[in-house]
Amino acid sequence: MRSIACVAVLCLFSLWGYSKSRALRIRAMIMRAFGTDIQRLCREIKHRPRELRNMVLCFEGSELEGFWRLLGESLGTCERAEEAWREAAMWRGFNVLGEREREIILLCGSGLGISPSEPQLNAAQRAYEEAFSRGEELDREAAAKGGMFTKVGVLMGIGAALLLI
Repeated sequence: MRSIACVAVLCLFSLWGYSKSRALRIRAMIMRAFGTDIQRLCREIKHRPRELRNMVLCFEGSELEGFWRLLGESLGTCERAEEAWREAAMWRGFNVLGEREREIILLCGSGLGISPSEPQLNAAQRAYEEAFSRGEELDREAAAKGGMFTKVGVLMGIGAALLLI
């Protein structure tokens, strides 16, 4: 019975370490995808200005498609685009993000729906730059800490298993 408990504890701690490592990689992927989508939104605003609700439709197939779909729905129910953006930023796919990443996402929505399009473009461009820079930071952090989290989880599992023996 103890051997089963030891294996279970080892697996549990190893899984904890792996999940922490994976969360860093997911955060980096989300920020890169968000940056790419915002860059695309900037091009849409600059070259094909139209209603934001129509622009959102062109993000089908994006890695963050759920966010864009939720934004499209929110634009139909909210009076202001900025309010709809804040509502869409609560998308469950963003639950893994840290406070700084959420601020970057909210920054992009701060100028949306304003006429003329220049303030919209400035806010989106600023968010794009910050999203890519944060994605790069998270990539470096995942490379440095990702393996460490996995190893610490395994070592903690081994230590706990030894205590059970």
